[in-house]
Amino acid sequence: YACFWRPDELVKISGILHMMGLNNLSGTVGQRIEKGQHWMFSPWREITFVHAVQQPLSKVLGKNYPEIVTIEPERDFGDNFTLLNTKLMVHGPSTGQIDITADWDEWIDDVTKPAVEITQSKGKVVHFTTPYLWFEYIFGPLVKNNIFPGLKHIFNDTKHRFVNYSIIATTRYREYFFNLIQEKGDTFKLTTEGNTVTKVNILSSARPVAPQLEYVIPTFEWNRKTNGNKTVTGRISGLRIYMKRPWYSSGEGQQLGVILYMPPVTDNIPGSKNTTFTTWGTDPTKLSAALPNKNTPSLNHFINLKQENKDIVATPEDNTAKVYVAAFDVKYDTDRELYYADIMFNIGVAYYPFVRLALAAYQKHSVRKEKTDCCISPIVQADYIQIPAPRTSSIDVGSSNNQVTVAIGGTLPKIERASFNGSRVEFVIEPLDIAASEETHISIHKPIESYQYTLQINDVNNYIFYHSHQFNLPSEYASKPYRIKVLEYELITYDPLKPNPNPGNVVFASMPKKERLVFADVYEVNK
Repeated sequence: YACFWRPDELVKISGILHMMGLNNLSGTVGQRIEKGQHWMFSPWREITFVHAVQQPLSKVLGKNYPEIVTIEPERDFGDNFTLLNTKLMVHGPSTGQIDITADWDEWIDDVTKPAVEITQSKGKVVHFTTPYLWFEYIFGPLVKNNIFPGLKHIFNDTKHRFVNYSIIATTRYREYFFNLIQEKGDTFKLTTEGNTVTKVNILSSARPVAPQLEYVIPTFEWNRKTNGNKTVTGRISGLRIYMKRPWYSSGEGQQLGVILYMPPVTDNIPGSKNTTFTTWGTDPTKLSAALPNKNTPSLNHFINLKQENKDIVATPEDNTAKVYVAAFDVKYDTDRELYYADIMFNIGVAYYPFVRLALAAYQKHSVRKEKTDCCISPIVQADYIQIPAPRTSSIDVGSSNNQVTVAIGGTLPKIERASFNGSRVEFVIEPLDIAASEETHISIHKPIESYQYTLQINDVNNYIFYHSHQFNLPSEYASKPYRIKVLEYELITYDPLKPNPNPGNVVFASMPKKERLVFADVYEVNK
C-alpha cells in the first residue's frame, strides 16, 4: 500500500522537506512528493490479503479435493506391514496438512471366548504438512524413478485384511480462527473429508497354521418334490470335516483346502512330487463300479465347486512342487465349539468308496511372487472314510387314493450271490396314530401292510437298481392318514461266536448274516 501527505501539512511540519531546501511543492520533485510517490516522504509497504477458509476447498474447476486417486498395496513374504503405492490430489492453497486413516474388521478367535469375534480396528497411516502450491502427491513406484517410497502401514502381523482408506485435509488457516475454536470447540469444523477407497486387499504374507482335525463324518442332502399324486425324494451324500479352534491364523477369508494331485506339466512345473494329496478307491469287499478317476479325485469331481475356489499353489515342503486346491468355506458349530466345512464328491456309480482327505488351511489372498506363494498350511491327512451311495425313493398314489406304488433306486455293487452279498428292501405301511416328533416315527399298532424283497443279480443293471411295489390298501385309507416307510438293508457276513472249524471249505449260503440299515425314508399320506 502507499500513503501521502496533506499538502498544507507537508509544507508546515515536514522536516525532511526543509532538509532538502524546499519550502513549497512546485517543480517536478514537489509534485511527486505531493502525490505520495517519493519514498523519503511516504515509503511503500507490501500487504498480503489472506482469504482464510475455515475448511480446505473440496472442489475447484471440476476437480475434487482431497482425493485418493490410486492406492496399490505391496507386501513381501514375512512382512508385518504393507507399502501403499499411492497418488493423492490435494488443494495446496487451502490445505495445511493431510491425514490418511484406515479401518478394517479384525477376526479374533480367542479359544477362551464362545466364538470368533469380529472387532473394528482403526489407525492413522500417515500425517504430513503440505506445501502451498503442491497439488499432486505420488508415493511409491507409480511413476518411474520416484524418490518418495510408498506409505508404510504397520499391522504388526502377517494376516490378510480388507482395509478401507480415507483421506482428511485440515485447513491451512487454523490460527485465524483461534477465538472461534475456543468458543465453539469441536463443532467448529476445520477439516474436509475426501473419498474413501474401500476393501483394499492386504495380502497375507505367511502360511496359515495347519488345521487341527477332530473327525470326519458323512452328510446327507435331501431333496423332495411333489407333482400331483407323485412325490419323489433324492438323497446324495458328502463329508463334513470338523476342526478344533482357533481358525483364521492367516486372517479374514481363510478356507479349508482339499489337496489334490497335480500331474507334471513341464520341467519347470513338476507337479505334486513327494507331496501328500487326497486319494480314494473302491471298497475291496464289494464288486463296485470304478470311480471316475482311479486313485485320486480331481477338481472336476466336486459338486458345486465354484471356479474362484480352484487354485494351483506351492507346497510348504517344496516350493517347486505344485498341487491343486479345492477350497471350501468354514462355518462354526456353536454347540460343538468346532469349525466345520462341507464337501461333496461326484462318485459316479461307485458304491461306498473310501476317501482319505489331504487337508490344509488355505488363504487365497496371499503373497505370490517368483512362482511361489504362501497360500496353504502344512498338509494333514484324515482317516479313511466311506461316502454313502446316492438313493431315490418315491410314492405314487393312484386315482382311487387307496392304491399306492412305492419305489426305491440307486447304485449297488455287482451281485454275485444274493444270499451272500445282496441287499434287501422293505416297504412298511402303518397307521399314523402318533405324530412324528423330532424326526422320530413311531406307531403302536401293527403295520397295515408290508413288503420285503432281496435284490437279485438281474435287478442291477450297470450298477444301478430300481424296484417298486404296488399296494392296494383297505378303502378307508383313501382318506385316513397313514405312513409309508422305505427301508434298505445291506446283507453282510459277520464273525460268529465260534471260529469256523473248516475255513478251507466255506459255504457262503450257510455263513451267518447280519443286516445293516443303509437307507430310510418316510412319507405321510392324507395327513
